[in-house]
Parts: sequence; C-alpha cells; structure tokens
Amino acid sequence: MCDFLNNINWSDVLEWGLTIIPILISLLTLWQTHKNIKLTRKNIKSMSRPYVSIYVDFIDTLLFEKYIVIKNFGKSFAVINDIQFDKPLDEVNSDAFSSLIGASIVPGQKFSSVISDDFNDTVTATLKYMDSEGVEYKEKYVLKFDLTSNLAWSQNRLSTDSSEATALKQGLHALMKRL
Repeated sequence: MCDFLNNINWSDVLEWGLTIIPILISLLTLWQTHKNIKLTRKNIKSMSRPYVSIYVDFIDTLLFEKYIVIKNFGKSFAVINDIQFDKPLDEVNSDAFSSLIGASIVPGQKFSSVISDDFNDTVTATLKYMDSEGVEYKEKYVLKFDLTSNLAWSQNRLSTDSSEATALKQGLHALMKRL
C-alpha cells in the first residue's frame, strides 16, 4: 500500500480533481435549474387555472334572501362536468344548476339561484369541472344554509321616507357592502 502511495503522481491527482469539481458543480447547477423550472411551471399553471366554487350568499335589503352561487374565482375558463348534492335542496331547486352541465364559466362569472327562507339544512355539494387543457378537478363544499341564523341584522327606515326612498337606500347600502 505504501508503494502505491509513493508511486502516485500528486500533480496528476490534483489536475483530475480540479477537472472533476467544476463538472460536478455544473451538474448540480443543471439539476437545480431543472427543479426551479418545474416549480415555476407548476406555479404558473396553478395561478392560471380555474377555481370554481359553490357557496351560500345572502342579501339583506328590504327582503332577506338566500342564494346558492357557483362562481369561477380563477384566471381561466372552466367547463362544468357535474354538480351533485348529497341531499335535495328546497322544492324550487330540485334540479339546481343542471343546465350548467357542459357549459363554460369564464373568470369572474357567477350563477345563482334563490333558496327558500325556511331551508336551513347543511348540504355537501360535489362539483366536477375541467380546464382548457382537459385537466379535471373535483371539489367538495359544505353549504350551511343556516349560516346567518345567529347573526343580527336590521332594517332601518326613516319615518319621513317613502317606501321607494327606503328601498333605494337599502339597495344602495347592500351594494356598498359588496364593493
């Protein structure tokens, strides 16, 4: 073993080492760059995909009304493939949103349907949709239609206002709350 170490030309070892180290650093840099490109692609895809949601909304003006809403919060359109509810909605919405199956929903677009005031169940909705590249998404949402049952709201009316003025004020108030 000592003879082996004595016969080694240390300048050759150093030369090989100085050649291999930059190659290893280059390979490591290429691997890291590839990883970063994959992550960037994933982030771009995530930011540009559709995000379609189902939720319960309420409007409190002269009347207090509940709505079930489907809205695309994403940055690209989606095609609705299926909408299922684990239990029936109120009698008016027995076939809720079935007309949207196969339809496109663009970013920011929403569809809503009025729900009966006395419908206070909790319903799980399953929504299936796909993006422009054919990637399918399946989302589940718990919809609590009694969400506001313990919240206070008031209906103010000045005695000097006509019913039209009161309706206009309350409508503008509801609009301002949403902006």
